Amino acid sequence: MIVLGRIVAPFGVQGWVVFAIMTVLMIGGSFVDNLLMATSSRKEGASWLSIGLALLMAILGNFIIPIPVVGGIIMAVLTLYLAEWLRLKDSQKAFTTMKGMVVGCGWAVAIRFIIGLVMIGLWMIWAWT
Repeated sequence: MIVLGRIVAPFGVQGWVVFAIMTVLMIGGSFVDNLLMATSSRKEGASWLSIGLALLMAILGNFIIPIPVVGGIIMAVLTLYLAEWLRLKDSQKAFTTMKGMVVGCGWAVAIRFIIGLVMIGLWMIWAWT
């Protein structure tokens, strides 16, 4: 019953503070996501141009392949591989840079999962206080 009261009642100052913190966490998680994928690829030798193209195609991939989230990841990984293969003319090195992006993506998923749990916890604290 308390939760229902929080849903229909105005936010109040405490609610807006929690909402602002959750928004900052969400934006920070998105930034960390892209940063981890890019730095992990770069560490394996990818060029910044290839990484930029991959991140752009990750955004477009969500519209091209209508499977939520998966479409963007597939397009980013394939774009990075193709861009690096064209740049280096070496499929093994292109695969290594692609693998770096996948590892960065895995770490990003783990960190965003933790951020999501923190956001849920903040909401629960707000809802029950």
